[in-house]
Amino acid sequence: MITEVQRAMRARTIGSSEAAAILGLSPYASAWDVWAEKSSMLKAGGTSEAAELGDAMEGHLVDWAARRLNMVGLARDVVLVHAVHPFLVANADAVGTEKSGERVGIEAKTGGLCGPLVGEWGEEWTDDVPDQYFIQCQFQMACGAFDSVYLPALLGGRGRVMYRIARNDHTIEMMMKDLLRFWSENILGGVAPAMAKPSEETISRIIRVPNKTIDIDSACVDRWAAAREDRLAAEKVEEDAKNKMLGELMDAEEGLLGDGRRLTYFETHRKGYQVAPCSYRSPRLKKGWKSS
Repeated sequence: MITEVQRAMRARTIGSSEAAAILGLSPYASAWDVWAEKSSMLKAGGTSEAAELGDAMEGHLVDWAARRLNMVGLARDVVLVHAVHPFLVANADAVGTEKSGERVGIEAKTGGLCGPLVGEWGEEWTDDVPDQYFIQCQFQMACGAFDSVYLPALLGGRGRVMYRIARNDHTIEMMMKDLLRFWSENILGGVAPAMAKPSEETISRIIRVPNKTIDIDSACVDRWAAAREDRLAAEKVEEDAKNKMLGELMDAEEGLLGDGRRLTYFETHRKGYQVAPCSYRSPRLKKGWKSS
């Protein structure tokens, strides 16, 4: 769990969870998002239910991993500072020593508790975890100078699963090049990453400066306008095609297609948004058919 002191430190450093975003490997954030956070452009963000559950389960997963690994000398919420580049700082959930004498890290994760699993989760004891977590563990090993990180995970539909991420010096070398470039060109240089784009969540948190006007690329605006027109045109085509299809159905509840598929027309109920509750009917294709 990130403490308030660690949270304040993040504004002046690059952390392990941010490394994957900078490298373009995170499904949750981009290099632009990280740059905006470091540039003090954003209002404080809230926490999601998934994040709150992850924080709540962290201590249990660390304890479970320590018992299963017979680990000694366990320290929690450890700050690991890179020996050469002190702006690279990893917050490890725990660091301890195996009976072999090897110093290792523990990074607890949860997934699929509030929705579908994100990324690939392989067999237990492998390093087959989502890319963003693999990079996070490599970052911790680079900062903490140890050779492995255990990743105990609580996964929806699977329960508790243990993974082991071994140090990969080639990955660390390539990662360090990109992180150092990002720090020099984007953070110290004050320039937004050219190839990255902000997430919707980040855009909603930007603090707008009253009466501030800047020049922006007209081609960028034109691309957005054209894409919007294409989307609206496609939606009109879809609506017309749907109505034509339902007209073909006449007063039947089911239509038989020439390729064996069946189109059914059934009623469901929902509450309208800013309108009175209503019932509506929607076309659906039945499963169980095979296309040629």
